[in-house]
Amino acid sequence: MRYVTLEEVLYLHTRIIRRTGGKAGVRDLGLLDAAIHRPAASFGGKDLYPTVFLKAAALIYSLTLNHPFVDGNKRAAFGATAWFLLVNGHRLRPEARGVIDTLLRLEKKDLDLDAVAAWLKRHSRRQATGR
Repeated sequence: MRYVTLEEVLYLHTRIIRRTGGKAGVRDLGLLDAAIHRPAASFGGKDLYPTVFLKAAALIYSLTLNHPFVDGNKRAAFGATAWFLLVNGHRLRPEARGVIDTLLRLEKKDLDLDAVAAWLKRHSRRQATGR
């Protein structure tokens, strides 16, 4: 399993802000770091999020709800999650409207982690990673 790094998420956020607008910058580095490391969490030697889609859901959930950036949190959360899935052999292919609706529902806590994982799985396609 390959996890996203702080550097990758910061890079993605910068690119997203440049392309779509908003204020650049990190509001809380600790919350950003916590969100990035959540997918790898374990307890008693067992992964808390045992599948790639639960790990991806933990990432998008934490980045969205932690609001670590000054602006563009949902956009960065989606970008980082798409990247995480891609480097782990899955291409996220949702329609734009579905992304917005899902992220807004997630932000309002209308979706739990399992529902987000199921949505990510439904909108992903397996692909070779080239490794």
